[in-house]
Amino acid sequence: MQFMNQSASALAIRGAVIVIFGGIVLKTAMNGASAETWIVLIAPAFFVAAMWALSNVFGRIDDGVPFGAAMLRSLKWASGALLLGAFAAIILQPSLIYLMANGFTEMRGVRLDWSAANLMLASLGFALLLIARRGEALKARLEEFV
Repeated sequence: MQFMNQSASALAIRGAVIVIFGGIVLKTAMNGASAETWIVLIAPAFFVAAMWALSNVFGRIDDGVPFGAAMLRSLKWASGALLLGAFAAIILQPSLIYLMANGFTEMRGVRLDWSAANLMLASLGFALLLIARRGEALKARLEEFV
């Protein structure tokens, strides 16, 4: 029972992630079983992975673990997942839906979804990556003093 050793905030975040993603999948399943309806789950799957990785960060903070390699790894994983999810939401999903809607007969060009939400998620992923890199540099600099 490894989950019993987790902090309350990590378990709460993971529980919320499971419930939210389960609701999204259930809603998608109720809308129909076409491939286009399932394509829209690509980006949310990455966003769920980002929240799962961030739950590790919150759990380590609650446990009083100092800023270290595991926390940096979780931050980098979350930033990568956010950036991939934004890529999927901006480029991949609209293009796949467009190609499937026309039966792959018109294979030129891509469709893009430059919504504010997608751009904000991409910028948050980039900001998390910068924070992780900055934390890594500061940690290395502090270890030089010791």
